[in-house]
Amino acid sequence: MKIDSILLLAAGKGTRLKPYTDKCPKSLLPLGNTNILRNLIMQSQNYFPGVEIFINASYLAEKIIEEISNFPLKNRFYIVTGK
Repeated sequence: MKIDSILLLAAGKGTRLKPYTDKCPKSLLPLGNTNILRNLIMQSQNYFPGVEIFINASYLAEKIIEEISNFPLKNRFYIVTGK
């Protein structure tokens, strides 16, 4: 089976992680030298090269979009919002 697209879920408010998620979406919280979303993107690119990546963003979506715009692109990213 060929995988040609992946949906990464990054839309949650992260209420159980408050106060850390008051100004930062859960997917952008630090994870070692990176953050959760960046780590998922890198893993997706390593395991599924050439795949289109869709990112579901809603809570603080502008911060997620900013993070993606600073990411070196191997693949094209699509942001999916509920708005």
